[in-house]
Amino acid sequence: MGRVIDLIFRLVTIAALGGLLGSYTAPYTDPNVFVPSSLLGLAYHYLLIANLLLFLYWLFRRKKMAIVVLVVIGAGYPFLRTYYGLNAREVETEAHDLSVLSYNVRQMSLYRDSEGNGAAEGI
Repeated sequence: MGRVIDLIFRLVTIAALGGLLGSYTAPYTDPNVFVPSSLLGLAYHYLLIANLLLFLYWLFRRKKMAIVVLVVIGAGYPFLRTYYGLNAREVETEAHDLSVLSYNVRQMSLYRDSEGNGAAEGI
């Protein structure tokens, strides 16, 4: 019975690893050309969690598949950094001034219904 469960988990692990590797290709693939890659890119978080759980399972079972799962997760470290922001440095914040200027001139007297006060020329 244990062999059957291991076989089922091995097949699920291979599918999850394939999905995770496919999600790594999402930033480099045009979604108009190959749609599954972009869909796998959207599922990256769920695939990562599934692979982490499978890694724990294989680690508990003390099988070599845990190393394979760890290598595939490690290969996606740059993607992990972009999704979860694992940089340790602090960003200095500066105060930014924002000025908004509005010329309320009633469409520069476009319809000539005003007294022609020369708003367009004054601006």
